[in-house]
Amino acid sequence: MLSTVDGQRLELVTARGHAYAMLAHGWAYPDDGWRQVITEDARWKLWPETLIRSDSRFQEPLFELRKSVRRLSARNGYHDELLGAYSRLFGHAIRGACPPYELEYGASEIIQQASELADIAGFYEAFGLDQGNGCRERPDHITAELEFLGVLCAKEALGLNTGDGALTERSGDAERAFLKDHAARWLPAFCRRVESSDSDWFYGPLASFTAVFVAVECLRFEISAGPQWLELRPSDPNADAAIECDGLPNGADAAQAQSVPLTINGVPRRSA
Repeated sequence: MLSTVDGQRLELVTARGHAYAMLAHGWAYPDDGWRQVITEDARWKLWPETLIRSDSRFQEPLFELRKSVRRLSARNGYHDELLGAYSRLFGHAIRGACPPYELEYGASEIIQQASELADIAGFYEAFGLDQGNGCRERPDHITAELEFLGVLCAKEALGLNTGDGALTERSGDAERAFLKDHAARWLPAFCRRVESSDSDWFYGPLASFTAVFVAVECLRFEISAGPQWLELRPSDPNADAAIECDGLPNGADAAQAQSVPLTINGVPRRSA
């Protein structure tokens, strides 16, 4: 039986895992099934209240995000408008107004970028995850990074539930390391760009909650969040053109290649 402290930790880590999964889905390409997932009431049960109890800073951004999600359910044309906003913000290739890729933020040499991509992929592989067969999407996409952190929370929760102290510790350590080395480094700057470009639309509230969530996660693990402004790397059209996924039908929107989920032994996970 869990102690009171472990029970509270389990409740919070479960809520954090749900939040990461929701964010991963929210930043994915809004295809035909996207709205059904994001607006399903069952996916918003309990975890928002748990986060708000843990830190009152969550209350306002969660309220605004839920209000925006309810608009998605209420208006038939809202999803079509959302597709337009997605294309405007994130583009149909690597470089839109707000690139959703970690290595687009900050000047770095090509060799360093390759090393960083390998490090991210190494995190995924260490926990039995990959991005699916036939996909050449970069592992530094926001959806992949956030989903990975959600997986780590799920593993930490499993460790607490089963009394597996080694799994609990290893998962928590990986959460801290991945935030410090990757997600927390660039997400504040990404969120600032999105908020500036889309303050009243769905992506503005989504960015506001993401920014607060990442900031609180950094405080939880006693690490520093990245700055709210990072220079974008110089655009490289040749490199951008090389990033694609195999198997898209002719004429398919290239932006759809940005929503490839992590898989476990080739089996897709549910992203929210």
